[in-house]
Amino acid sequence: MRCWPSAARACCGAGGRTARRRACCGCCSSASPGLPLAFALYALQSALLAADGVYILGRGPAHALFIGFFGSLLVAMVTRVTQGHSGRPLAMPAAGWFAFALLQLVALVRIAAEIAPDTYAWQAIAAAGWLLAFLPWVLRSLAIYLRPRADGRPG
Repeated sequence: MRCWPSAARACCGAGGRTARRRACCGCCSSASPGLPLAFALYALQSALLAADGVYILGRGPAHALFIGFFGSLLVAMVTRVTQGHSGRPLAMPAAGWFAFALLQLVALVRIAAEIAPDTYAWQAIAAAGWLLAFLPWVLRSLAIYLRPRADGRPG
């Protein structure tokens, strides 16, 4: 999957070398499906509303954007900055990939919750998934922040 230029710049830096770009572009492209999905859901919702006056997707499109795209891009950017500023290689750790995968699933569950019969139960499942997705990633990042740089340089 190809990186979007804006996602690659945000994740890898505008003037980054090709090797640096390759190290993190997988995480950038993981966030990218959330944006077209959100736009497609907004378009579908608008078409349904214009045609029949039906508003069935609720806040689903917004959650595709906020959880699927912005949540994943947050993990990508913070991981990249954490890895780089702590003197570690610019490679996505397992906790980061876990957060990405689970955030995509959480976004889908949250979108589906809008049309499911028991909306609040699915929203609770999505909320628990959100917490589960971020827990290992936050703990790993916290451990890095509390230690000296891996390369021994000051900072």
